[in-house]
Amino acid sequence: MMPTTVHSISKYTVQILNTKSTPENPKAQIIIRLLNAKDDDCGFAVFKDYGDNNAQNPHGDHKKGTATAYFDIQYYQSFIDVLRLEKELYWKIAWKQTGPNKTVSDISLDTKEEIIGDHFGNGGA
Repeated sequence: MMPTTVHSISKYTVQILNTKSTPENPKAQIIIRLLNAKDDDCGFAVFKDYGDNNAQNPHGDHKKGTATAYFDIQYYQSFIDVLRLEKELYWKIAWKQTGPNKTVSDISLDTKEEIIGDHFGNGGA
């Protein structure tokens, strides 16, 4: 299993952006900022309309222990429901070594602190 960072999520903020991509095609996105009890950033979940395309790959900063995950807008309601209904939540980031740096392999929002299953941290293998 890859090295992981696990954050306990205490709060979140939601930002809805509508930026001008082209005059005919505005670009809307919803950004959820995840925070711990000390108001430190744990990561971001970004929701966009990707249409028939796949969402962007996650990225992060291993030194800060934070990461951003991208999702299609169709998953926003399910994600926000989990944030609202669950009392204990954990933002888990699996890292893989790529040369001298560590990059994000997987990101997960979970209701249990421990890492369960062989899937997490293996790049979806």
